[in-house]
Amino acid sequence: MVQNVTQVKIAPEIQNSPTYPFKNPKEFYGDLPNNCLSKLKIKEKKLRILMDGDKLMKMAILLKGDKEPALLKNFEQKEQNRIDRQFMESGIAFSSLNVQLDKVYEFEYSLELYDEAKFMEQLTFSNIEMAQFE
Repeated sequence: MVQNVTQVKIAPEIQNSPTYPFKNPKEFYGDLPNNCLSKLKIKEKKLRILMDGDKLMKMAILLKGDKEPALLKNFEQKEQNRIDRQFMESGIAFSSLNVQLDKVYEFEYSLELYDEAKFMEQLTFSNIEMAQFE
Protein backbone atom coordinates (compact mmCIF):
# COMPACT_ATOMS: atom_id res chain seq x y z
CA MET A 1 0.00 0.00 0.00
CA VAL A 2 2.75 2.49 0.90
CA GLN A 3 5.20 3.45 -1.82
CA ASN A 4 8.81 4.57 -1.61
CA VAL A 5 8.97 8.31 -2.21
CA THR A 6 11.76 10.86 -2.34
CA GLN A 7 10.12 13.06 0.31
CA VAL A 8 6.94 13.33 2.38
CA LYS A 9 5.19 16.69 2.50
CA ILE A 10 3.73 17.82 5.81
CA ALA A 11 0.62 19.06 3.96
CA PRO A 12 0.34 17.10 0.69
CA GLU A 13 -2.39 19.35 -0.70
CA ILE A 14 -0.06 22.39 -0.57
CA GLN A 15 2.44 22.51 -3.42
CA ASN A 16 5.39 24.09 -1.55
CA SER A 17 4.77 22.36 1.77
CA PRO A 18 7.79 21.63 3.97
CA THR A 19 8.78 17.97 4.16
CA TYR A 20 9.52 15.52 6.97
CA PRO A 21 13.22 14.65 7.32
CA PHE A 22 12.75 10.89 6.98
CA LYS A 23 15.77 8.79 5.96
CA ASN A 24 13.74 6.21 3.99
CA PRO A 25 10.34 7.85 3.32
CA LYS A 26 7.29 5.84 2.32
CA GLU A 27 3.77 7.14 1.90
CA PHE A 28 0.22 6.33 0.92
CA TYR A 29 -2.23 9.18 0.46
CA GLY A 30 -5.54 8.55 -1.21
CA ASP A 31 -9.16 7.58 -0.92
CA LEU A 32 -10.35 4.76 1.28
CA PRO A 33 -12.05 2.04 -0.79
CA ASN A 34 -15.76 2.64 -1.46
CA ASN A 35 -16.81 -0.36 0.63
CA CYS A 36 -14.86 0.97 3.64
CA LEU A 37 -17.30 2.65 6.02
CA SER A 38 -19.95 2.30 3.28
CA LYS A 39 -22.84 2.25 5.78
CA LEU A 40 -22.01 5.80 6.81
CA LYS A 41 -23.00 8.84 4.76
CA ILE A 42 -19.52 10.18 4.14
CA LYS A 43 -18.68 12.26 1.07
CA GLU A 44 -14.91 12.11 1.38
CA LYS A 45 -12.79 9.36 2.98
CA LYS A 46 -9.02 9.84 2.89
CA LEU A 47 -6.24 7.68 4.30
CA ARG A 48 -2.65 8.78 4.80
CA ILE A 49 0.11 6.48 6.00
CA LEU A 50 3.65 7.75 6.58
CA MET A 51 6.57 5.45 7.25
CA ASP A 52 10.29 5.85 7.66
CA GLY A 53 11.65 2.52 6.48
CA ASP A 54 9.61 -0.15 8.25
CA LYS A 55 8.56 2.14 11.10
CA LEU A 56 4.99 3.47 11.11
CA MET A 57 5.29 7.18 11.80
CA LYS A 58 1.75 8.40 11.23
CA MET A 59 -1.61 7.14 10.06
CA ALA A 60 -4.58 9.45 9.56
CA ILE A 61 -8.13 8.89 8.39
CA LEU A 62 -10.06 11.99 7.33
CA LEU A 63 -13.83 11.79 6.95
CA LYS A 64 -16.04 14.55 5.59
CA GLY A 65 -19.78 14.01 5.83
CA ASP A 66 -22.96 15.99 5.88
CA LYS A 67 -25.33 16.72 8.73
CA GLU A 68 -23.88 14.68 11.58
CA PRO A 69 -20.54 13.19 12.57
CA ALA A 70 -20.15 9.60 11.38
CA LEU A 71 -17.84 8.25 14.10
CA LEU A 72 -19.00 10.11 17.21
CA LYS A 73 -21.80 7.65 17.94
CA ASN A 74 -19.15 4.91 18.42
CA PHE A 75 -17.80 6.61 21.55
CA GLU A 76 -19.21 5.85 25.01
CA GLN A 77 -22.14 8.13 25.89
CA LYS A 78 -20.17 10.01 28.54
CA GLU A 79 -17.41 10.79 26.02
CA GLN A 80 -19.97 11.76 23.35
CA ASN A 81 -21.44 14.29 25.81
CA ARG A 82 -17.99 15.69 26.63
CA ILE A 83 -17.13 16.03 22.92
CA ASP A 84 -20.49 17.69 22.20
CA ARG A 85 -19.93 20.17 25.01
CA GLN A 86 -16.38 20.98 23.88
CA PHE A 87 -17.55 21.33 20.28
CA MET A 88 -20.37 23.73 21.25
CA GLU A 89 -17.98 25.85 23.30
CA SER A 90 -15.11 26.14 20.85
CA GLY A 91 -16.24 24.84 17.44
CA ILE A 92 -13.73 21.98 17.59
CA ALA A 93 -13.42 18.95 19.85
CA PHE A 94 -10.70 16.40 20.59
CA SER A 95 -10.59 12.99 22.17
CA SER A 96 -8.44 9.88 22.12
CA LEU A 97 -9.17 6.19 21.73
CA ASN A 98 -7.30 2.92 21.56
CA VAL A 99 -7.54 0.94 18.32
CA GLN A 100 -6.47 -2.71 18.05
CA LEU A 101 -4.56 -3.41 14.85
CA ASP A 102 -1.44 -5.58 15.02
CA LYS A 103 -1.10 -4.03 18.49
CA VAL A 104 -2.99 -1.33 20.37
CA TYR A 105 -2.47 2.16 18.98
CA GLU A 106 -3.65 5.37 20.60
CA PHE A 107 -5.46 7.53 18.06
CA GLU A 108 -6.44 11.15 18.47
CA TYR A 109 -9.93 12.10 17.29
CA SER A 110 -10.93 15.57 16.17
CA LEU A 111 -14.29 16.98 15.16
CA GLU A 112 -14.84 20.29 13.44
CA LEU A 113 -17.14 22.05 11.00
CA TYR A 114 -16.20 22.84 7.43
CA ASP A 115 -18.11 24.36 4.52
CA GLU A 116 -21.26 25.55 6.33
CA ALA A 117 -22.59 22.95 8.77
CA LYS A 118 -20.79 19.90 7.42
CA PHE A 119 -18.70 17.81 9.77
CA MET A 120 -15.08 16.78 9.37
CA GLU A 121 -13.66 14.06 11.59
CA GLN A 122 -10.08 12.91 11.75
CA LEU A 123 -8.51 9.89 13.45
CA THR A 124 -4.73 10.19 13.73
CA PHE A 125 -1.99 7.98 15.12
CA SER A 126 1.47 9.49 15.45
CA ASN A 127 4.36 7.66 17.05
CA ILE A 128 6.52 9.36 19.69
CA GLU A 129 9.20 10.32 17.16
CA MET A 130 6.72 12.32 15.06
CA ALA A 131 6.48 14.82 17.93
CA GLN A 132 10.00 15.95 16.97
CA PHE A 133 8.75 16.99 13.54
CA GLU A 134 5.30 18.39 14.31
